[in-house]
Amino acid sequence: MRAGLLHNRVMVEREVGGSDDAGQPIHVWSEIGARWANVKELSQLDRVLANGIILQTTHDVTMREDRDVGAGMRLRWGSRVLEIRGIIRDDSRDGKMLLSCVERTQA
Repeated sequence: MRAGLLHNRVMVEREVGGSDDAGQPIHVWSEIGARWANVKELSQLDRVLANGIILQTTHDVTMREDRDVGAGMRLRWGSRVLEIRGIIRDDSRDGKMLLSCVERTQA
């Protein structure tokens, strides 16, 4: 894969177990490392929920093959957070993978 195609810097994060002072589970994210990627915004869906609006934006992210990256992890792209929902790995000589991601923002 040509380096010039990967022009977005993203931080890969993995959820690690954690709990608050009362012993209740909380979501804690740990940084795995920064990667170069190509982030492509595909579509936008607005859904109104009881407590407000959640804006869901779907993205395709192409990056170099990395076995440390998996579904259930997330990418930080600037101030945006993209949840990795699925991965298509390309076993050819190109050595790339396509991540299907969803952005969620509480309004």
